[in-house]
Amino acid sequence: MGLEKDPEDLTLKTSNVLQCLQLELTPRLRTIPSGTSLILFSDHGFIENPHFDQADKYRQPRYLHGAASPLEIIVPWARLLKI
Repeated sequence: MGLEKDPEDLTLKTSNVLQCLQLELTPRLRTIPSGTSLILFSDHGFIENPHFDQADKYRQPRYLHGAASPLEIIVPWARLLKI
């Protein structure tokens, strides 16, 4: 089941990422001075391995690089300005 086919799975992953950002990034952002401009970016995306088997999770990866899907080639970024 790929990310394109299961929006609930993508929603859960997004929720997990946002929760991690809130726990890890928010305290660091509070320490930077006002007027600081930041650009946050990520590695390019990923695709879910269609052959992934939870029972064999230590022998094969759940996510792969190398496809031409938008999730693979679009690099997410954001510019933040602390005021």
